[in-house]
Amino acid sequence: MNQEIESSFLLLQETFAQYFEAEFQDEAEDSRANESMRLKLRDLILDAAASNDKAMVRRAIQFLVRNTGCEEDFRIYRAIRLSLLAESVISEAELIELERRMPVNRWM
Repeated sequence: MNQEIESSFLLLQETFAQYFEAEFQDEAEDSRANESMRLKLRDLILDAAASNDKAMVRRAIQFLVRNTGCEEDFRIYRAIRLSLLAESVISEAELIELERRMPVNRWM
């Protein structure tokens, strides 16, 4: 386990928690903050994959999936999903298995 990646992941988990409690001036500010933290999580996943830290890749993707609960989250997730597949970070079959636990599935 890469300690720097682990520390970054813990910080991102805290960022997500703070985001869910935050109040924003408007929807645009909310959207920017949402997308920014999700893209940071994507970058962490890519860094973990480059470091061959498969456990962190899986933990971070599970965290992302569990925290994808609305249309905007899902839109951002789809872009992240494509980049993870393009970089061969995870197989589509593995992603599908993880996505079964996605909160947005309640609408599908």
